[in-house]
Amino acid sequence: MFSRPSARRLALALSAVAFGLLAATPANGAAAVTDIEIENPSFKQPFLPGSQWRDVDAGSTFIKGWDVTKGDANLESAEWAQTGSSSQAVSLNGDGKGEIRQEVRTVPGRIVHLSFRLGTEMYSECDTTLDNTFTFTPTGSKPLLMNAGRPDHKNPQWQDVNVTFLATAKRTDLTFTSLVNGRCGAVITDLEAYQEA
Repeated sequence: MFSRPSARRLALALSAVAFGLLAATPANGAAAVTDIEIENPSFKQPFLPGSQWRDVDAGSTFIKGWDVTKGDANLESAEWAQTGSSSQAVSLNGDGKGEIRQEVRTVPGRIVHLSFRLGTEMYSECDTTLDNTFTFTPTGSKPLLMNAGRPDHKNPQWQDVNVTFLATAKRTDLTFTSLVNGRCGAVITDLEAYQEA
């Protein structure tokens, strides 16, 4: 998923610097790397058939490998989220703003590269004038303010996002927190991560 950055990804990378993370997208010929295992990175477990979604409250273990730590979030089937693949997705908003988190193993002092796909909700009730903002916060770093854009009732507007940060501990929480009220928030899927050796 890591590739030449678009103008939007470059803007996100510049925001990453401002918020205390490192710029994104590895250079060609980079040093050897080690994959970081992310459990259930495409939210396929549990599987939701057809066009459906499930509201998941804080404290629930419904989404394998992920904790909903604040508010609530929605697990969405591939058909509902229109991911264009077999990947399911998570909306950071259920009935209101929520937060999801997963702890991964990292090596302190090494640079971590994380990529994911980012989209928006398509509910007919979504306010198309409201940006779907959220933060991504790895342990030991300041929150990175991110924006999935404004909802479009017909198009989830999937885009690839790359961020890079410095690991500060052997275990790092990858935390995504919605900043927008209501039932329409940023939607994420297909996470991948590696660290420079």
